[in-house]
Amino acid sequence: MTNLQGKFVELVLQGLDPKEAARQAGYRGRSAPWRLMADPEVIAALKLGREGKLVSSENVLLELGRIAMGEASDENGAALKMGSKLRALEVLAKVLGMYDRGVGGDGEVVIVEDVGM
Repeated sequence: MTNLQGKFVELVLQGLDPKEAARQAGYRGRSAPWRLMADPEVIAALKLGREGKLVSSENVLLELGRIAMGEASDENGAALKMGSKLRALEVLAKVLGMYDRGVGGDGEVVIVEDVGM
């Protein structure tokens, strides 16, 4: 799937009609929306998106947030290990640019582990 097709899928899943989604994704021409809606890759991505199974940057950030805040478990229902949480926090901090702009004025991100004293 191309980047433009991915953008189109994202916009349709957000509720835009195909014509407007195609325009905002950068397509030109009146037949573009209908060609896209007939494309097998686009159809599959829309199906996955409607089932909540489409991998998107938003979904990845939401899942990292769940892991980081302790709201996630593995496929067997067991709580994730602290290392998983710390790694998720580190990845989120990088993605959000916290290392670049600095947090607390000194440019460092400090992750404090709650040990439940």
